[in-house]
Amino acid sequence: MLRSSALLLASLLTIVSGCSDDSKKEVKPLPSTDDLYAYNVAVLERAIAIVGEDRALGEYNLGRVHQRFGRDKSGIPHFERALEIDPAYTPALRALGNFYEVTSQGEKALRAYQLTLRHDPLAAGVWTQLGLVLLHMDPNPRPLDAIEALETEIRAGTHSADTYYLLGLARKSLTPRDWEGAIAAFRKSLEIDPGKREALHSMSEALRMTKQFEEAKVYLEKFRKLKDAQFDAAMRATGSQTNEADQKNNTAQAWYDAAGLFISEHNEIVAQAAAERPLDDETTKRATQFIERCRDALEKALEFDPKLDAAHELKIDLASKSGVPGDLLAARRSAYAARPERLDWATLLAMQLLRESALDATRRPSPFFVEYTAEARKVLEKTLLLEPRHAFASRLLAELYLRRTSTVPELQARALQLAKIAVEHQTFPDANNYDTLAFAYDRNRQPNEALQALREGIEKVPAAQKAQLERRLQQFVDRARQDQK
Repeated sequence: MLRSSALLLASLLTIVSGCSDDSKKEVKPLPSTDDLYAYNVAVLERAIAIVGEDRALGEYNLGRVHQRFGRDKSGIPHFERALEIDPAYTPALRALGNFYEVTSQGEKALRAYQLTLRHDPLAAGVWTQLGLVLLHMDPNPRPLDAIEALETEIRAGTHSADTYYLLGLARKSLTPRDWEGAIAAFRKSLEIDPGKREALHSMSEALRMTKQFEEAKVYLEKFRKLKDAQFDAAMRATGSQTNEADQKNNTAQAWYDAAGLFISEHNEIVAQAAAERPLDDETTKRATQFIERCRDALEKALEFDPKLDAAHELKIDLASKSGVPGDLLAARRSAYAARPERLDWATLLAMQLLRESALDATRRPSPFFVEYTAEARKVLEKTLLLEPRHAFASRLLAELYLRRTSTVPELQARALQLAKIAVEHQTFPDANNYDTLAFAYDRNRQPNEALQALREGIEKVPAAQKAQLERRLQQFVDRARQDQK
């Protein structure tokens, strides 16, 4: 939901950043962080006070705060309040269904999930949860109904390893027991998640019941090894440091949820105003204030957990639409510094650095040419240490070596290696990859191979990309003819 709210900014965020918030509502100051549970609750209560108390998203987020601290029951009134505001608010229905499920209130869970599906028939995972509830109805389990629900999830293409695992349980619960059907379902579950302990154990049991003892031993051994490994990991993870880290992450999530509430309010203000009339100064100011609140909330989230992906992603999204030079680069640098292992962030940062340091229309280099080129090179080289076959990073680094460094033979040879990797491991044929490969061959004095790379590309790339390679091929052919004169 927050992601979709953020995407609305593409059309709605047309206002100038930096407006001061002179009309902030009087809200209670936040308590100290000595008690992070109370602090988290206060963060969301404060956000709700600012945007107004008739927002289903606000109540839902406040309920999630209680859940994160293990106080599920305290979250229920907030989910119920969200549904009073918006009876079709499916996140709250799912949250209630989950609470009723884990507290063995099967009928209530059933109703909550059924209502969810009434409002959103394609909601991923809900048919699986419904199957789980039906399978464990007390005192009368309903395995046939569970099978129907689980197979509905599979037909919709939203299934998971859990879906097939539960289908296996349901089939072995039939009278008479369908062990072969259970085995087939457990196999599917383990294809999706080979480390799913419950499926390994159940698979071993089903194989034993069908007298397939040798294969049953294999699965039982896998189960035991995985169980021991996970137990050891859990023991290492226990202790006050882990608890403190979890609470800080919870607090970061609370601030991120507050940011989402502010974004939603901004979008609603702008959408309503735009539908009625052009934005006036007062509406623009109000909307801007919520953007600023969102930015502040994201910074607070990243103070508590600098590696919170969602906060970085929303910060990047805001920066890309702010119109303020340098905002996007700063946001991408911050995200990369926190999570260099996020290769998508790394390559986007490198691409922006290379673009902003490129030659301008007068063929003069940007004042940041040397600085940004060096930074991009460092980012790309580190990316390829983490994933040596990353096609996009390989092509970017090859182009950097070919176009932005002196013709050092070692770097030109390395560029050719990288260009080959880009073509070999590309997800789909891309003219840019073949173009770079041809350029690398040419720089390494292999003109015949350069021509062959272009011809191969013309044969393989989509029709819309062929012209690029055909022009390049013609340039190579014309130059060869000129050289022969």
